[in-house]
Amino acid sequence: MFIIHVCRQEVSDTLRPIPLGGDQLTCERVRGAHRSMADGDTPEERLEGLFSMIEDFHEKMNFLQVIIHLVTIPIRQCPQYQ
Repeated sequence: MFIIHVCRQEVSDTLRPIPLGGDQLTCERVRGAHRSMADGDTPEERLEGLFSMIEDFHEKMNFLQVIIHLVTIPIRQCPQYQ
């Protein structure tokens, strides 16, 4: 609960949102934490300041590898590059 206590803004009494980025498993764990703490009495206990963002780095890298492969295959098949 240390993260939540640090996130409370000094000026107002509202929670500052904290993004938690990661893959699908990380986002599922954040959703599970929200479900398990949903009956809390305060916003800190309900984890209202935390929200998850999907950052599929590996999916983007796989996509780029496919694009590079599709572009470089025709270049390698040109007679001038053989």
